[in-house]
Amino acid sequence: MDCQSVLLPFVVLAWKLLWLELLLLNNKKLKESTCCRILCFFYQGGMMKFTETHEWIEVQGDVGTVGVTEYAQKELGDIVYVELPKVGKSVKAGEEAVVLESTKAAADVYAPVSGTIVEVNQALQQTAELVNRSAEGEGWLFKIRLSQPQEMDKLLDGTSYREKLK
Repeated sequence: MDCQSVLLPFVVLAWKLLWLELLLLNNKKLKESTCCRILCFFYQGGMMKFTETHEWIEVQGDVGTVGVTEYAQKELGDIVYVELPKVGKSVKAGEEAVVLESTKAAADVYAPVSGTIVEVNQALQQTAELVNRSAEGEGWLFKIRLSQPQEMDKLLDGTSYREKLK
């Protein structure tokens, strides 16, 4: 049995769920986000990984998109300001990369892996609450070119991360 025939039923199911969501909610942003995640997972091998300090990273090729988890944003409350890193900055895994300010507190966000910042989410400068509305989607913080891809192996998968929250 080849890989395509094994994955095909899952892809079909994912598309059916996507269209059901679209029919029920008719939401373009949901379409983009859900569609992107399904295609990344099945076709490009993309998979979200998590840190114990509540950051997530989703890698495509050698670039990872980084943000905070839904759990983290709920704990912080309403985000009112985001201090993003400079593009071109090199960071090491575990090093502070972003500061989130909320109505409750300020919190550091750490780089889940080592690398160079290649892009930041400029929309957050005007609309910091995107982190609250879609922490694991439109509210992403920065993109990083991985310098040590093997660091991904040290991160938690979704199941392990959810277990830590219990």
